[in-house]
Amino acid sequence: MKTFGKLCLLLVVFGWFCPVACNLSGPQWLASVDDGNPTTALCSIGLLASAAIALLGVILAIVNLIKKSKDKTSKSNDNIATSVISGLCGFPFFVFMVISYQTLEILNYGAFIMIGGWLLSLVFRILGNKESKAPKLQPTQGE
Repeated sequence: MKTFGKLCLLLVVFGWFCPVACNLSGPQWLASVDDGNPTTALCSIGLLASAAIALLGVILAIVNLIKKSKDKTSKSNDNIATSVISGLCGFPFFVFMVISYQTLEILNYGAFIMIGGWLLSLVFRILGNKESKAPKLQPTQGE
């Protein structure tokens, strides 16, 4: 389950490169920072932070796999934290776009890929933590 959660963060990074809103991808939104509108700049930086933190979560997962860390608690907390923080950075952008244009049609498929990636990542990681914390049954010796 945790592996699926880690892979779902790749959806967030992939969605950033797809058209997110107004037929602009994440890099195009970032290029529009210079247009003088502080709201656009804030939204662009939020989108960039969201994708960067998701990528950081994937990198942390790879590093933890390579190290085979024994500290399972901090590893799982890092995984959940990257999912939550990535969502908190990008989600206000989507809310702002829907409220500004008063329609959900302003969002393109990249936005839905990113939102789906955040939600799936969070669900799989929480389920993976519950699964790993479940008590393991010890086999009993028969008489």
